Amino acid sequence: MFLMNYNFMYDKNTIDPAPAYIPMASGLQLTNAIYDHLNVSGDGNMAYSETIPDSWDVNTIMNTDFHGNVNAGNVDYSTQDLAGIRIKRRIKGTFAWITLYDIALESSSGLALTKYDLTNQHGITYEYAFVPYLNTNVECAYIIKELESKCDGVFVCSPGSIVKFYGGLSYGNGSMANKTGVFEPLGSKYPIVVANADTQYYSGSLSATALTFNQLMNDKFDRVTNSSYLKLLTEFLTDHTTKLIKDWNGNLWLVAVTDGVQVKYNNSVGMGVGDVSFNFVEIGSAQDQETLEKSGFINIMFTPMTNTIPDYPPRPLNPVDSNTGSNEEYLSKIEFNINPMDGDLVINNSEWLQNMMFYIDPETLDLVFESEDDIEDISFSIDTNGNIFLNVS
Repeated sequence: MFLMNYNFMYDKNTIDPAPAYIPMASGLQLTNAIYDHLNVSGDGNMAYSETIPDSWDVNTIMNTDFHGNVNAGNVDYSTQDLAGIRIKRRIKGTFAWITLYDIALESSSGLALTKYDLTNQHGITYEYAFVPYLNTNVECAYIIKELESKCDGVFVCSPGSIVKFYGGLSYGNGSMANKTGVFEPLGSKYPIVVANADTQYYSGSLSATALTFNQLMNDKFDRVTNSSYLKLLTEFLTDHTTKLIKDWNGNLWLVAVTDGVQVKYNNSVGMGVGDVSFNFVEIGSAQDQETLEKSGFINIMFTPMTNTIPDYPPRPLNPVDSNTGSNEEYLSKIEFNINPMDGDLVINNSEWLQNMMFYIDPETLDLVFESEDDIEDISFSIDTNGNIFLNVS
């Protein structure tokens, strides 16, 4: 057979080299030619033909026509029976899934998508599932990814927008509704408490300084931009749509804003910054599928504007004036905390203050500082843009 090749002089390929036995092939390389079509099949018994197959079957391994690309996969073939994609989420360790998106699939290009989850809760580890389903509504295998949710600040979300609050944050006194009636029958020492409804909801208030994303990221103050943002913010809070409030403490409320939105302007910076405050009441569970659907938080159309690069670079953390020998630190970067064990003041993110000791003089009630460094004076100043500086000399 090796003398007459593998087909005993049967056709025009009789003088072709005998094919080598390849137990495992992991790749294919094409070089030094112009190719019109490539088809690789796993069917070793297929009948010989000069016509190259141009469609997929169950035995096809690769198939490409080189029309502008070298894609040889079977996405189109594999998705021809798919009706859509569902994106689901559940808390790790639980069973019930919440469907966040149900997307109809018109072509294989629909598999490349980016979607956002606004209803996630801080400190929770979630499992997200990418679930294709067929025209018969039968779901295929779940592709699951585990993620830990983190929030830095307080966020107020609607189905199409999200606002971040970071400075001047404060929650007012909250209350949990518990509607009961007290009946005092004659001849009884104690009353009878009646609760005829399951009414139980949280209500509270929130106040914070209104700053745009660029100001939060770069500490650059712009009066006109911030005034426009403050107007849009108050319109956003009073548009009568359901809101979702979540924060870095793990709180998560599905709410409606009640009453008006109050604005308190900061006179020290020429009224260019305002603190907003508003009341809210809980109207449903942020963990319930039906409630999220009615509130519009399922299949949301959301594209965050904060994905864009800020217009200006962040300012340096610690600019140094080499002429005067003084050091300026931005006060917004310094953290002040109280040690719960001994009540001492703890200062972080400050090269100068964290090495000092502060106390109140019992006679003069003045604030006194002591430091091992050669420091003569500490003062605070504010520039024309509203930035507050700590000056150490």
